[in-house]
Amino acid sequence: MIPNAWHFSFHRWVSSCLRWHGLG
Repeated sequence: MIPNAWHFSFHRWVSSCLRWHGLG
């Protein structure tokens, strides 16, 4: 099972990538 803190950080990282690529 994925730790909540890690999952949250990963989600934030993905959102950042999407924003950088202009997809979010």
